[in-house]
Amino acid sequence: MPLTPKEAFKAGFLARCEEEGLESEDITLRIKNAHVLHYKVGNLTPEEEQFVKQAGPGGVLGGAAALGSGLLSFLLKSPWLMAGMGGLGGMAIGATGATVRNAADPSLGMGGPPEEILDIQAAELVQSLNRESSAARRRAAMIKRKREREEQDANRWSRI
Repeated sequence: MPLTPKEAFKAGFLARCEEEGLESEDITLRIKNAHVLHYKVGNLTPEEEQFVKQAGPGGVLGGAAALGSGLLSFLLKSPWLMAGMGGLGGMAIGATGATVRNAADPSLGMGGPPEEILDIQAAELVQSLNRESSAARRRAAMIKRKREREEQDANRWSRI
């Protein structure tokens, strides 16, 4: 003959207490606590009952699920925002991963350029500076010759 729901609950409760290794005093204490809780729940004011009904079975998790589903529906309605958030999220994850990798082993980090490249850059810089300085000397010499010619022309016209 099958057990009624009430009898099944009692049998399950006692089996769990036995699995936990509780003594009869501990079982009695749990039963009294459950009775007090049942009495308090049975005597809720209408406002408290309404609050419990609004909280729903999920409680905090139900509220979080509702918030998540609302956010998801908003993002599905605005795909550009969702794509942007995905891009920012991916960037943040990548930057975090790189930071953790470099902190774990600094030799894996992005070091400077190799010595050969630095030498080539230095040589190109020296060559560029030499080219500019010779151009500046040529300009200075040309300006000097122009002034000398102007002075000669001025002297020649002053004699006439």
